[in-house]
Amino acid sequence: MAGERLERIINEMLKQRPNLTREELLQSIAEKKKKVGSGYLTDIGASYLVANDFGIDLDNLGLNDYSLKELNPGMTAVNVKAYFLAASKQRSFKRKDGSEGLLRSVLLFDDNITMRLVLWDAIAQNNPFSSTAPCEPIRVTGVSTRMGRDNQPEIHSIAQTRVELLDPQLHPPKSLDVVTMRPPNIITPKRGLIVKGVVSDDPRVITFQRQDNTQGKALQFTLSDPIDLQSSLRVVLWSYRDEYETIIKQGTELRLINIDSKTTQAQRSLELHGNDDTAVEIIGIRENSKTRFDEDPFTIISVGSIFESLGKRRRTLLLGRDKRAFSLTVVDEGIELLDNLNIGDRILLQNYSVKDTNLFVQTPSERDIQLIGNFPSDLSYFRFKVNEAQKASSPGIVELVVLAKPITKEITLKNGRTATLSEVLVGDETGETKLVAWRDRTKELTGLLPGARLIVYGAVPRMDNKGNPFMEIRDFTSLYHVQS
Repeated sequence: MAGERLERIINEMLKQRPNLTREELLQSIAEKKKKVGSGYLTDIGASYLVANDFGIDLDNLGLNDYSLKELNPGMTAVNVKAYFLAASKQRSFKRKDGSEGLLRSVLLFDDNITMRLVLWDAIAQNNPFSSTAPCEPIRVTGVSTRMGRDNQPEIHSIAQTRVELLDPQLHPPKSLDVVTMRPPNIITPKRGLIVKGVVSDDPRVITFQRQDNTQGKALQFTLSDPIDLQSSLRVVLWSYRDEYETIIKQGTELRLINIDSKTTQAQRSLELHGNDDTAVEIIGIRENSKTRFDEDPFTIISVGSIFESLGKRRRTLLLGRDKRAFSLTVVDEGIELLDNLNIGDRILLQNYSVKDTNLFVQTPSERDIQLIGNFPSDLSYFRFKVNEAQKASSPGIVELVVLAKPITKEITLKNGRTATLSEVLVGDETGETKLVAWRDRTKELTGLLPGARLIVYGAVPRMDNKGNPFMEIRDFTSLYHVQS
């Protein structure tokens, strides 16, 4: 980052003083550092002094603008460029000296990151975000940064702080998808999350007693991952609109904006808790009941390996249809029906049911799984690059190069148990990421060498608790080595 800023300064100085050379400027910067004293100036600090010596104006260069990822606690009088997400209601509080203060909490976001901006007193009362729409680009000037109560960096206004809307032509609005998480990605307590999932049970209303002895009510339901229904979180909305009692139901796909993950004392598990500042975006209704599409085939995206557990063998397929992915697990004698099926095959299923993204066929026969033919072109929708994985809505196909040797380690889970985890750094021409496997699937990564090329069929896009995307191997995933 410092190198980029110094380059911008030097380029601006050369632009304003074309009679100077780059070498002269670098020499002047080095001499300035030496004259002031070693350890007292950075190259950037010295370059400002050199610019002043030459009468060069750097005020409009925007060198004090930072993105959210560049912020660290302890910074003062900086400008922040980001995207607006949400603003809370104005709240009052008592200071230690007895005076009354005002504050307003604002959520800003950018790629893979959200951050809290606290507005104090006059600027909190004026509410500069009153006419700002979510996802619009903004600049907040003259702010400081500190560590918040949740041990996360946050931004704080001062009396001179100003907010301006940036030109959308130069800073196109961003979608909330760049910071939206799914239930499996939430592994630590954190404020101001954006979470998308499917309601996996019918919500129920619970009543509680407020501190002022008035009666309150909350809406409680379970939010599951549309890709992995076993990954779910309990959600409690302590304040909500009455219509949510009828709008939100089993199978509803929604996005919770500005919600907190918390650890319960009783169960020591994570839950999502919403309040007055939490917004709910209804996306649609997922299929969650028995459905029949006897004339509409599926395309095989991947064929997983055979696993044995508790005396039973199982094998899982990943199937695609209508730009959606579904998993189908077959056990025991039904496994033989899959032996002649390949990636890209179209199959017709009979006598099945679907719940969210899981297909169910009881005691399948040859009549229930019929091969139509092989159509590789059907797979095109499910292919993505590393830089596209974050926006992928379902498992897909990605071609990768191994960049380092795999690492295997034992991880302690939230329930206190341990599990084996393997991960390897991989990439393509668009970026780098990690490929991760758990338990029985770790053997898939064993022995991979840097430079090896892989095609991963059924790679599952995920996000860790720091907002970094990665890809995971599941039971339906299959890896193919590409010969150079």
